[in-house]
Amino acid sequence: MRATVLLAVVGAVTAAAPSAAARPARRCLPAGSATVIKAPGARVFARWVPKRRGNGRVRAYFGCLDRARRAWAFRRSAVEGMDGYSPIRLSGRWLAYGMFEACRRCRDRRTLLVRQDLRTGRRRILALDRVGDGSETTLWDLEVARDGRLAFVAQAEGARPVVVAMGANGSARVLDDGRGIAPRTLFRRGDVVRWYRAGKLRKARL
Repeated sequence: MRATVLLAVVGAVTAAAPSAAARPARRCLPAGSATVIKAPGARVFARWVPKRRGNGRVRAYFGCLDRARRAWAFRRSAVEGMDGYSPIRLSGRWLAYGMFEACRRCRDRRTLLVRQDLRTGRRRILALDRVGDGSETTLWDLEVARDGRLAFVAQAEGARPVVVAMGANGSARVLDDGRGIAPRTLFRRGDVVRWYRAGKLRKARL
C-alpha cells in the first residue's frame, strides 16, 4: 500500500487556474442555497444549477470566502449529478474535499483529493487511483491547515489504510502505513495531526 499511494501522490498531482466555466458567483449564500459546512470566514453551500449540457438541473457545491464574496464551484465530471463529495474541510482560505468522480461505462471510478484556494480559485488535484485500474480507493478522513498543508487517510481496495501528508507545494510523504490504523480518527491542532493505530494515539507535524 505504501508504494501504491506514494506513486499516486507523486505522479498525479496537478495544479490548475480557474477556468472560464468556473468563474465565481458574487454571493456567499445566494437565494435557494443551503449551507453544507461553515468555518470562521468561509462556508460551503449547495444549490440547484442548470446542467452544462442538455436540459435539467443538478445539485452543485460551492466554496466561498466571506470577505472575498466569491463562490467557487466544486469540480464536476462530465456525468453531472453523479459525483460524490466527502469528506469536506475548510480552514482559513483553504477548501479541501474528496471527490468520487463519476464516469460512463467504466469498470471502476477514481477518487480525487481536491485542494482549492478560495481567494484565487486555484486548485491542486491529487488522483488517489486511476479509472480502470481494477481498484477503488476510499478517502476516509481529511484535515487541512490554515496555510494549505493537509493530511488524509486513504485506503485502496484490499489494502490497509495509510496516513499521508501533503505540503502547500504538493509534495507528499507517508506518515503511517502500519497495521491497525483507525481510518476516521484524524484530527488536527495547529500544524500537528493525530490519529489512532491499534488503540494508541500517534502524531506528526504537517
